[in-house]
Amino acid sequence: MPNISDPIQIKSMWLQNRLVMAPIVTGLAVDNRVTDANIRWYQAVKGVGLAIVEASAVDPGGMIVPSQFGTWDDSFLPGLTKVAEAIHGNGAKALIQLVHSGGRSWRAEGDATPRMAPSAVRLMPGPLPVEMTDEDIESVIAGFRASAARAKAAGFDGVEIHGAHYYLLSQFMSPLTNHRKDKWGGDVVGRAQPLVDAIRGIRAETGPGFIISCRMHAVELLEGGMSTEDSIAIAKLIKNAGCDIIDASAVGSGSWQGTGDQKSLQTTSVPPPDGEPGIYVPHAARLKECGLPVIAVGRLGQPGAADAALKQGIDMVALARQIIADPQSPAKILGNRPQDIHPCIKCLNCFKTMRTGGIKCPVGV
Repeated sequence: MPNISDPIQIKSMWLQNRLVMAPIVTGLAVDNRVTDANIRWYQAVKGVGLAIVEASAVDPGGMIVPSQFGTWDDSFLPGLTKVAEAIHGNGAKALIQLVHSGGRSWRAEGDATPRMAPSAVRLMPGPLPVEMTDEDIESVIAGFRASAARAKAAGFDGVEIHGAHYYLLSQFMSPLTNHRKDKWGGDVVGRAQPLVDAIRGIRAETGPGFIISCRMHAVELLEGGMSTEDSIAIAKLIKNAGCDIIDASAVGSGSWQGTGDQKSLQTTSVPPPDGEPGIYVPHAARLKECGLPVIAVGRLGQPGAADAALKQGIDMVALARQIIADPQSPAKILGNRPQDIHPCIKCLNCFKTMRTGGIKCPVGV
C-alpha cells in the first residue's frame, strides 16, 4: 500500500509524492493575464508532487469569472510560462486546467450576449442559454485543442480538461442539462462525445508524451444527475480517447431555485456540511475500473485523511481549501506535523472573494 510521500510515475512523468494542488480559481488575474500576485501564489505552495493551475478559459465567452486566466490566443503565453516556471521551481510538475463555462458563463452587467449550453436549461439567474449548434460545439472543441497546444508551448507538463461542476462539458454529460436527441445527447456515449472529441483533438495536437487529465464527477449527490455507473462508463471512453489521469470531483448538493419559468439549477462541489473527510473517496475509487490513476478530493487535508484515501485505492490526493488556509499544508503533511497545520474552517470566504478582487481567507497564513 503506497504512502502519501511515495513517488508515482504517470507515463514518463515522475511525481515526487502523491499530494496534488487542486485547481483553485484565485481571481488574481488582470485582463485575463497572469499577475505578480499569481506568481507569488504558486511559489508559496511547496511540497506537492503535482500542481494543477486554476481553471483557464479557452474562449472569452466561456469564463467562470472575469479575473481568470485566458488561453485563447498567443498573447497569454509569456504569463503562463512564468506560472509553469514557478511551479517547476518548487520541484513539482505542472498541469493547467482548461474550461468553457457554457450555461454558467460570466456576463458583465448589461451584457446581453447569450450563454451557450447543450440544451436550454437555466444554470444561473438570467436569460435561458441558447442550445448549441454542431458548429458551436466543434468550435469549442477546437478551442480546447488550441489552448492545449499553447499550454505545451508555455512549458506545462500537461493539461486538465474541466468536465465537472456543471460547466460546459459537465452540462453535456448530465441528463439534467442535456436533453438533446442528436449525436451529442441521448445515452451516456452521446452525452460524453464532446469531452471524448476534445481529448482526442488534444492528443493529436500535443503528441503521446503530453499528459491529459480530466476532472469529472465520481458522484452527484443530486436527484436525476449523472450516476456513478455513467461516470465509470465515461472514464473508460476517455481512457480510450487518450486521457491519462482521472481527477475525481463531485457535486455535493444541488437544487432548482427560483419560481415559475425562472428556475435555475444551482449546484456546488463543496461536500455537505455534515460530510466526513473523504466522503467522495469510495465513489472516486470506483473510477479505478477504467484502468487510469485517480486523484481524489474532498476535505482530505485533515489529519490522516490523505493516507486513508490511499488505503481505499486512490492514487493521489488533492488539496484545495486547505492549501488556501495554509499553503504550507503539503509540507506539514509530508513531514508528519499535523499539529502545525492551520486548518480550513469551512467558511467559504474563498469562494466569495475570488469573484470580488482576489481570493482571501481569514485563516490564511
